[in-house]
Amino acid sequence: MFCKEGRIDREVYWAGFGFQVWLQLLTHLISSEGATTLIVDEPEIYLHPDLQHRIFRLLKESGKQVILATHSTEIVNDAEHDEVVLINRSHRSGRRIEDIEGLQEALFSIGSGQNIHLARLSKGRRILFLEGQDYKLLKRFAAKCGFRSFADELNITVVPIGGFTQRERISHAAWTFEKVLRADISIAALLDKDYRCEEEIAELINSIRKTVPYFYVLGSKEIENYLLVPGAIARAAYERARERGQADPGEKEIRKILQECTDGIKPQVSGQIIANRMNFFSGGAKDPATVASEASRFLDLQWGDLARRLMIVPGKLVLSAFNTRLQALEKVSVTPAQIIRHMRVEEVGKDLVEILRGLETFAAGRV
Repeated sequence: MFCKEGRIDREVYWAGFGFQVWLQLLTHLISSEGATTLIVDEPEIYLHPDLQHRIFRLLKESGKQVILATHSTEIVNDAEHDEVVLINRSHRSGRRIEDIEGLQEALFSIGSGQNIHLARLSKGRRILFLEGQDYKLLKRFAAKCGFRSFADELNITVVPIGGFTQRERISHAAWTFEKVLRADISIAALLDKDYRCEEEIAELINSIRKTVPYFYVLGSKEIENYLLVPGAIARAAYERARERGQADPGEKEIRKILQECTDGIKPQVSGQIIANRMNFFSGGAKDPATVASEASRFLDLQWGDLARRLMIVPGKLVLSAFNTRLQALEKVSVTPAQIIRHMRVEEVGKDLVEILRGLETFAAGRV
């Protein structure tokens, strides 16, 4: 086997071990095209750190189940925390990592003194403030919409933030990096809307974007609401039903279940919307009766249409209740990953697409 370097043909046998290992790995990946599972044992041996990153990305993009044993700090650093299982001979079973601190522990366990937060920050020089565990879902939606810079970026430092009550920390962080540390760090943030009114959201965005241009608020209550798409759920449920030899529930049945799961929570949603609107307008020109009336009219307008209703209900709660009912009726359930996989691009919420477009620019480092 020969390779060409410039105008010279060289026999691969005489190339460096790193190049030979890289070619072997690529050969195995190509030859395993029809496989569903790949088992890879310490691919980092002889590989330059850049090639370790590249092989890990190729494996993740293969669409297969991948079981990878490694001692590479580069690969562990690139992985999401819940993709890592820590194996220790002194324990009888492996332990799945639950958070970024667990990932740091995994690095220490393989002899690395590297600080994972600082490592990612120094590589990517970008911080993304998020609520909860939204990052993985965001990346899945980004991949669905073709925003590859954000979907594939491994060196964005994600900082969990406790919602609107902690929003001032975002502006403070931007001010600290720029004025105190004089560091060239880009900052983005995405918060859930929860039950806040449009006027409060607009005021918040106008205020924070003066210091954080990539600041966004979801148009629905939370990111799980964008999974409540009857057509996509129906296609995912059909695949699961076919695997188990069950009957296809159909989109009509999916809509019915979603309707039933949300009918009983209208008082809860109404109370939250009214309370948040009254809190925002307290001490203002509007009297409480007018504010409450406006909130009620808004709710009635949204509630009459199932698609709009599914954007203001608690998404996590409804998805969980839906799966419980679907399991009882049809003996199947669907995961967020399955729903997104069966979702068409035009079914992704338009406001979420615009947010992802901004985060794509942020991830690519463009102004």
